[in-house]
Amino acid sequence: MRIGPGIGIGGRRGGASGPAPTAFLGQSINAAGWSATYASPPTFTPDSNPERFTVTRQGYNSIGVPTTFAENLICTSRTRQVHPNHANLTTDQISLSDYVYAADTVLGATNNSLEDSPKPIANWTLPDRRVVGNSLTVRFTAWHRNARNGEQIASAKLTATDGTNTVTQYVSASSLIGLSDYANPTIEYVCTFDITSLNDNAAITVGADIYPHVGVAASVLSTTEYSAFREFRPQVYLKNVSLAANPVYVYVATGGNDTTGAVSTNAATAEASPCLSIRGAINRANTVNGRLDGVEIRLTAGTWAWSSSAGDGTRTQDIGEIVITRDPNVSKAAAIFTFGSVLPYVGTAGAWFRLFDITVTRTATNGWQGQGASPVVTIYDRVVFNNAGFTSAICASAIAFASHVAVDFTGSTTPPINVASHPCFGLIIGCTGPAPGNTDQWCLLGNTFTTMVGVLSTSTGTTTARCIVAFNEFLTKSNINGITAVTAAQFVFAQNVIEHTALGIGAQLLFSADSATQSLTHVICVHNTLTGFFSLGRGNLFYDDGPTPRAHKLFSMVGNIHVQLNTKGDVFMSNGARTGNFAYLYAPGCNGEFTQFIDAQNGGLGTSFAQVYQGIRASVGTSNATRNDPLFVNYQSLTSGPTAGAGGGNYRIAAGSPAKSRAAPVLKWDLDGTLRSTTLASAGAYE
Repeated sequence: MRIGPGIGIGGRRGGASGPAPTAFLGQSINAAGWSATYASPPTFTPDSNPERFTVTRQGYNSIGVPTTFAENLICTSRTRQVHPNHANLTTDQISLSDYVYAADTVLGATNNSLEDSPKPIANWTLPDRRVVGNSLTVRFTAWHRNARNGEQIASAKLTATDGTNTVTQYVSASSLIGLSDYANPTIEYVCTFDITSLNDNAAITVGADIYPHVGVAASVLSTTEYSAFREFRPQVYLKNVSLAANPVYVYVATGGNDTTGAVSTNAATAEASPCLSIRGAINRANTVNGRLDGVEIRLTAGTWAWSSSAGDGTRTQDIGEIVITRDPNVSKAAAIFTFGSVLPYVGTAGAWFRLFDITVTRTATNGWQGQGASPVVTIYDRVVFNNAGFTSAICASAIAFASHVAVDFTGSTTPPINVASHPCFGLIIGCTGPAPGNTDQWCLLGNTFTTMVGVLSTSTGTTTARCIVAFNEFLTKSNINGITAVTAAQFVFAQNVIEHTALGIGAQLLFSADSATQSLTHVICVHNTLTGFFSLGRGNLFYDDGPTPRAHKLFSMVGNIHVQLNTKGDVFMSNGARTGNFAYLYAPGCNGEFTQFIDAQNGGLGTSFAQVYQGIRASVGTSNATRNDPLFVNYQSLTSGPTAGAGGGNYRIAAGSPAKSRAAPVLKWDLDGTLRSTTLASAGAYE
């Protein structure tokens, strides 16, 4: 059993350690899991004098073995009746600090909960198709609403197989990645395999099973559930010890010859006899080497245009990516790769490219395309991407896909990561530059985007939409409504900073809000910092309004600094059947929340636009004019009037901030890479 503190809402017990078992003083847990039947309940004071009770939970340990442990939850509030009797409390119904799951045992009470712990939300953070030797490193991000002691998950079982032989490794501790490489550091899980025992010159498939701290077999996430490009599918690599140590080089230079250019594992030999064009280098490498897996094409100083032909599909690329990079003797700015409309057709299996450490300049509206049934996947890795004023998406067909790693976008106010009509973007990590409306938020990590002029949204077309937006800065947002309008039923929005400077409509977070149609299950919104004034920069969360009834559940809202929080349900709709936001009204899974202003109707807690209770250790704004001030170091967002902000503020919090020592520990590090408190962390993105 694991031993350690709880999440700030009670204690956690393993063996003889921890708090003594405490019986529930009510009678039963309700089917919804977040509420209970409790005859003649008192008025609870959960922060100053909490009434705890012990729950024995099913879960997993650090190597994915089922275990049980005890945890204390808290009775938080009596619940009201539904409209039109909403002014009256129920006689025997209360809310709880978190969900009780169906597999839990509650000391002293009957557990009628029908809710199961959900599966984690995860995705890879290092693209595959690399050529590797006897060592293989993979990275992924994983999240669950039942984080513990700064770790989102209990463990992950990683397997690497050549189809006959398999190696297995467990990872249970997160790592800080990209501190000096990405726009913002990210928190990821890292696994490095020794694959010496796996066959050489073979496809290596990596899979993962992700185990939550709390849950049963149905709560375990597996890569076997997915297959689409940007989902948490099995990854594929080429193990070739010789090729990993000695890539096949082809150079491209003025005066080169596409017929006689050298193809060699000796860089000097290839440099001495270059090809004249990128397409020529690819064809030459295929002719001489017999395959394109692991070929590295080096560009000398100059501007090199990609050209392609439908007849190129006879070339061979089975597993490993083609790398297009620069001659080490020239600068990134001098080696320029240009493209217009591209059909990078390599072979019937598809094409995998990595554009690495060069400048990429766009020359036409159209982007990359696959051909026939053959997809193309392009990784933009540490490139300067000059979008040259074009506004359309870089992927121009439904079988063209792209990921961006530490890219610096230039050349216009619109980089090429806006949503097209198909799910074209996978990982976007560590990038900088301007961002358009409709930026694809599928897996958006560690970026700093400026001059925001629209919303983040998620393209459809995947098996199950589970998007992750974490560790980003979204700065100088303009008037367009919404920084994140989520179309995924499950999603993560974590440790982001939003600087809202312009006057206008002003909703920043829209989680199934304003007559949306989607019910949300498993939403993780933790340690975000949002700025604005009163309703400009507000959050509209978990609504049950409009023509479509909804039901939201199993969220985690921990340690956020909000501008304003609004929710709508039965009272707003004058309809006692609209209780789809009732869980959020009573805040199970909400901890250490901080709001700067009162709700949009100026009613305060318990009124038609607001929660009834905002969660353990909440700090609630009570004015539409005077800020519940978290003491930002240099606030440059909207102010009273309202008055537009200059932008470029510093949203770390000063010593003595009321946002400090407020939230349960759910992340190890803040947005600066500073360790967070292991007892009570600061609200917001910075410790």
